[in-house]
Amino acid sequence: MRRAENEFQEIRCARVFESMRQCCIKYKPLDASLVCSGYSLEPRKFSAVTDRPNKSAMDDRRRSQTLGKRSWIYRYPRTFQITFTSLGLGIFFSKPIYDIFFRANEPEDFSEPPTTFKAFRRAPEN
Repeated sequence: MRRAENEFQEIRCARVFESMRQCCIKYKPLDASLVCSGYSLEPRKFSAVTDRPNKSAMDDRRRSQTLGKRSWIYRYPRTFQITFTSLGLGIFFSKPIYDIFFRANEPEDFSEPPTTFKAFRRAPEN
């Protein structure tokens, strides 16, 4: 029942195209209609549904193709942006990592620190 319904719609559509073609053949020499400016005047040929390859053949061809290899950066661009932005900010604002990579080197003093130990002697009480 569906097939007859679709065939009716195809026939009706073909009639509309044919009436449009006849109208354009009639009025195109006068340049009276802008509708016909891009319309082909040759009659339309509709291929029958049976002319198409089988659906199973089409499906097999699609399934046999391998998916293109894409890195995860292109597959998940939002995750890539969030991950590397937060990682970059974390490294930049991290005090130890900042001190290691970005802080200017200060000259280090390897001399021995002054001794702060003093011997306090109690004065003998008399």
